[in-house]
Amino acid sequence: MRYAKTILLILYYFTTGLKVYTQPEKLYTFRHIDQSGGLLNNNVSYIKQDAKGFIWIVTPGGLQRYDGSRFVNYPYDPRSSDSIDYIAGGPSDFSCDTGKNKLWIADKKIKETDLNTTREIVYDAPQLLKNDSFGFELYTDYLNDRWYAGRYGVIRTDPVSKKNIPYLLTTPQVSPHISRRVLLDTLNDQLWVGGSDGLLLFDKKTRKVYSHANNPLHHPLLAQLTGSKSAVLLMDAFNNIWLVTLSNPSVFYRYNIVTHTIKTYSLYKINSNIKEQQLAQQDKAAPLILYTFFEDNHHVLWITTGYSGLLRYDREADDFSVFGKTKAIENSISYSYDIFTIFQDRDENIWVGSDKGISIFNPYRQNFYVVRHEEGNDASLPNSEINACTLVAGGDILAGTWGGGITIFDNQWHFKRNIHFDKPEENNLIWTFIQREDSTTLVGCQHGYIHIYYPVNGKIETIRPPEMNSSTVFSMAKDGAGNVFFGLYNGEIALWNRNQDKFYGYHRNPLNTTQKLPPVSQIYIDPENRCWAGTAYGLKLFDPVKKEFLFTYLPDNKNTQFYSTNWITDIEIYNDTTLLLGTMYDGPLLFNVNTTRFSRLDIPDARLLTAVWAVKKDETGNFWFTSDYGLYKYIPGSKKLFTYSIENSMLNSSFRQQKFSVLNDGRWLINTKSEIISFNPHELNDKMRNDARVVVITGFKVYDKTISIDSLLYRNQPVQLSYQQNFITIDFASLDFSFLHEINYFYQLSGIDKDWVNADKRNFANYTNLKPGDYVFKVRSGNSDDPRLITSFMISIAPPFWQTIPFRVAVVLLVLILLYGFFYWRINNVRRQAVLKQKITETEMMALRAQMNPHFIFNCLNSIDNLIQINEKEKATLYLSKFARLIRFVLESSRNNVVPCWKDIETLKLYLELEQFRWDNKFICEFYVEDEIINGDYKVPPLIIQPFIENAIHHGLLNKDHEDRVLKVHIRPHQQFILYTIEDNGVGRVEAQKYQQPDFYKQQSLGMQITTERINLFNQHNNGWVHITDLKDEAGKAAGTKVEIKLLNQT
Repeated sequence: MRYAKTILLILYYFTTGLKVYTQPEKLYTFRHIDQSGGLLNNNVSYIKQDAKGFIWIVTPGGLQRYDGSRFVNYPYDPRSSDSIDYIAGGPSDFSCDTGKNKLWIADKKIKETDLNTTREIVYDAPQLLKNDSFGFELYTDYLNDRWYAGRYGVIRTDPVSKKNIPYLLTTPQVSPHISRRVLLDTLNDQLWVGGSDGLLLFDKKTRKVYSHANNPLHHPLLAQLTGSKSAVLLMDAFNNIWLVTLSNPSVFYRYNIVTHTIKTYSLYKINSNIKEQQLAQQDKAAPLILYTFFEDNHHVLWITTGYSGLLRYDREADDFSVFGKTKAIENSISYSYDIFTIFQDRDENIWVGSDKGISIFNPYRQNFYVVRHEEGNDASLPNSEINACTLVAGGDILAGTWGGGITIFDNQWHFKRNIHFDKPEENNLIWTFIQREDSTTLVGCQHGYIHIYYPVNGKIETIRPPEMNSSTVFSMAKDGAGNVFFGLYNGEIALWNRNQDKFYGYHRNPLNTTQKLPPVSQIYIDPENRCWAGTAYGLKLFDPVKKEFLFTYLPDNKNTQFYSTNWITDIEIYNDTTLLLGTMYDGPLLFNVNTTRFSRLDIPDARLLTAVWAVKKDETGNFWFTSDYGLYKYIPGSKKLFTYSIENSMLNSSFRQQKFSVLNDGRWLINTKSEIISFNPHELNDKMRNDARVVVITGFKVYDKTISIDSLLYRNQPVQLSYQQNFITIDFASLDFSFLHEINYFYQLSGIDKDWVNADKRNFANYTNLKPGDYVFKVRSGNSDDPRLITSFMISIAPPFWQTIPFRVAVVLLVLILLYGFFYWRINNVRRQAVLKQKITETEMMALRAQMNPHFIFNCLNSIDNLIQINEKEKATLYLSKFARLIRFVLESSRNNVVPCWKDIETLKLYLELEQFRWDNKFICEFYVEDEIINGDYKVPPLIIQPFIENAIHHGLLNKDHEDRVLKVHIRPHQQFILYTIEDNGVGRVEAQKYQQPDFYKQQSLGMQITTERINLFNQHNNGWVHITDLKDEAGKAAGTKVEIKLLNQT
């Protein structure tokens, strides 16, 4: 019976294998850009790349520059006559000169933009002919009309107006492998032009223009194209001219310039079922249109079409096939009907512009190869979760799925067969593989089932050793002697001894047979032949002799629960004394087997690797990790972590396998739940080294306003900013469109950043509140430390004018001048004050002498003596006391420059009482003082108005004949001044001079003069004054004198 089963299995293998052995459809990685990603419009007509590596895109929305993450837009400006209206048909041609880094746009004029200096020049037809650098040459047709042709197009002389009119302008031919309407045949020294009059041939030898109507050369291509209009042409690397006309855009031609043979192709014949598809989808048939030809740097010819997709030319078969639209390729070129353009960048990426944006792929640099279930295709993986994959003897690849059994591929991923087992269903629940020394492969299954696969004959045998305790085989490992260890879901480890060909179960403690053990997720046999087990409860050391665990080591001693941060997913040797562990929640950890201590792996950003599923060391000593959705490489020497970009289109689920598998050709395998991914780490390392390039400054913003600095960077000049422009954003990119790995950027601004700042995946740097000064900004990618790959430029922030050196010098000079002026003024002021004080002192002494009039003193003493003689003792005593008080007040006041105004008024009243008493009350004194003067803080020079009062009494009132003698004194405040008014109704100044003795009058005048000077000194030119008014009666006779004094308050 056993042999019968074997024969049946062999027959099944050969019959099924021969039946489904097919060549797999090659899967490409496609990336897509549309309006949601920044395109101005989804209809893409041109894609080019400049010398720096920027991608330039033309759509009806305008011109855009793309750096891999950001767009810079140059939309149509209707206010500018030189701006291209991209909506109304767009430019007739567009190209980038990678040698001189210039951008060319051709329409009715040719616009040249120097991308280094941002200088723009627009040329019309006359300017193009005058400029010899454009190389227009004169030709004539059979009517003798004049034509000027060259690599920039054709200008025709109108036979009537004799004006030179653009017939067809184009941009310089940067590459001969891009289709265009002007084509130079260097072999035959001819220029082909696809104009509105059909295909034209400009022959440089004869300087003649030929066409279908005028074809004396009997050129086969001109003879073939009857009634054709504008044409698109391309010269490939095999001397073939590919041509299509607008008259019949579904038919195109290949003309060989050496053999002079022509072949005609039809889009309908190439893709015969497209017409029917369109008829089924639309009310009327849509014509098939050929837009462009393109030959990439591998000499593969591509054709973009409308309603026929992207075509690829097979030179051996001389036929075309539709590219990128098969059932096997779910993610492919994105388009609805039209593919307008195609381009290949410097990294060999193919850019396809369609009516749904841009699709990017690389048929020559497939870094990752994906195998997954293909709906409707039985010759593919079953639609089940993938748990493991491995290489077996003979080079085949086994894939184990959860419920789908085993799938077998050859080493080139040709599908061989699916093996699905009958009941029990556990046989189809595959978990892990291990190859034994006899080349057989063990397959671990659910509930202790094990398949033994014999690669020589393809036989499969199923066993269920009782030593497995009916527990799922979660992991397997092999030691140096070829013994196999089985990690079970129940937490035990079983052993198969190679020499004895016998299974051994785990030895449990008889006293604790019910103890629950955590599942064994991984087993690793180190160079010392020690068996380490990664479990849901830490790292365990297993003794193969005792068949039990010796020690348990927990990364997190505080957490003693299963399925926590202690879950070890994979184990790899790090160095002689250390293991590298993958954990489910705590990233990669190091474990020193000598000290039994855990430590963290020194990686730049631990957040990227919180969950690590698989760990493996490559031949160069680098370590590779998988997280949920990422693939990483860690370089221990430089402590760098590189993230490899696996497109979302490749990954439909997270990584699952806890072990990398290695194929014979150096490729590694790893799987998610839904796909198997293969890659070559050695090739990825080489590509990463080769792809290291200079980071380019792509943008500069002050606050949110973009500033163009391209010309400054080109001239190596600093970016000049004002002190108010201190909030800047610097954008940068490596312009690497291979998307092989996610690039970490590092930047530094001198004076601000002490060390390189890790920008992570962000490709910009922000700085705020920068102080005035000179800075140097540097940026590099994390892929290389080569100083030649560091980009730097200077930023100069000008200080405000008050912080500039000229302003500071001016301020210092001004301060010195002010100090000099101040000291000069101070010295002069001190001198003036000294002179003023001396003059005040002199005037005070003179005033004192004037106040102490000898006649007044003498008369007062005589009056007191007379009172004593006539025995008027009381009057004499009163008079004497008032006289004494007056003398004391005068003497006390003489020591001060100013006295309170109220005190001075009391002294004046006392003086008037003595005068009235002396002259026997011959005059009346009316004294008016406002309360503010008495109560306020007003100070005046002592007895400042006494000479005026004395003069009014002696010269005005006492010389009056009748008894009506009145003296009025009025004192009131006015702002910071005190106003004195002294008015008498005496004889007046003129009449008084007649009564006075010359010496006495001279003395009175001197007193008034001194007092006036004192007033002027104290006023210090602050608008104070002394006014004397002669009063008149109605008849015009003298009626007294009024003296008005305005004195500055001396507070």
